[in-house]
Amino acid sequence: MKRIETSTKASDLFGPGKHGFTDGDPVNGVLATRLNAEFFNQVQEEIASVVEAYGEELDGSNRHQLLQAIQSAIAAIPPIPEARTHQAGLVELATQSETETGTSETRAVTPRALKKRLDDLTSGLAQVYATMSEAGLIKMASQSDVNTGTSDSLAVTPKTLAGKLDALHFVPPGALMYFAMDDPPEGWLPCKGQTVLREEYPALFAAVGTTHGEGDGETTFNLPDPRGYIIRSWYKERRVGSTQVPSVVPPRIYVERARIGTIPVRDNSHGSGFSRPNSRARQGVTDVRLVPGPAQSMPRNIAFPLCIKT
Repeated sequence: MKRIETSTKASDLFGPGKHGFTDGDPVNGVLATRLNAEFFNQVQEEIASVVEAYGEELDGSNRHQLLQAIQSAIAAIPPIPEARTHQAGLVELATQSETETGTSETRAVTPRALKKRLDDLTSGLAQVYATMSEAGLIKMASQSDVNTGTSDSLAVTPKTLAGKLDALHFVPPGALMYFAMDDPPEGWLPCKGQTVLREEYPALFAAVGTTHGEGDGETTFNLPDPRGYIIRSWYKERRVGSTQVPSVVPPRIYVERARIGTIPVRDNSHGSGFSRPNSRARQGVTDVRLVPGPAQSMPRNIAFPLCIKT
């Protein structure tokens, strides 16, 4: 199909590039649109192709063939079934009355009609909240509500419960603990003076900082190294992690006395200035010896890995 394109066409009559026809204006020298064979051939074939497409032969005496061809085309369209729960199809919208009765299985409810119906159903219901002895509506407890544990009308979600349980089992970063196995569990690192990344263990770094060594001074820090030391308790009398050099305690010297015999004692009781042997008086003799005691040494001990919470 094409529009008229002769030189006498009415240019842009139906919009830009959509030309039409004019009867002309002899007074003003406007010519009527001249038709040409090309235009009529276009119109003829457009119409004839529709009629023939539906098995009709062109009949000059029948002025309704185009209409009949269009009706045949419409009739050839297979019918569209009504929509069902198990098949797609045409659907009509339910009225408000049909929405309220709820008996139709083939009509669709609009959002507005559904909202009105729900509002009507709930407008007369009182909002009764659940208690320990009465069923009703219930609100969800916040994490703060769960932590304080004072409400008996709020429901606990699994997430808030887990948050409370985690708080109960919380071990702060920087805490030390011994373990009876070689490798510590997840969340713990062995203390052996190694450097670790500050970015990888931010909570631990915030807790201990560079107390046990600043690592490279920028991205790492050191963990404590208690290996070979006996840990002593303190509180701010000395710097945390400070050490003491070994002190040697010399062996103690004990005095040992041993009775080794007796000797006679002379008797000068008569005042003559001369003593004489007294066969009955004898005096014990004691030998004094210095005996070294045991030297101080490492006490009996058992080794377990000391680990720090990250």
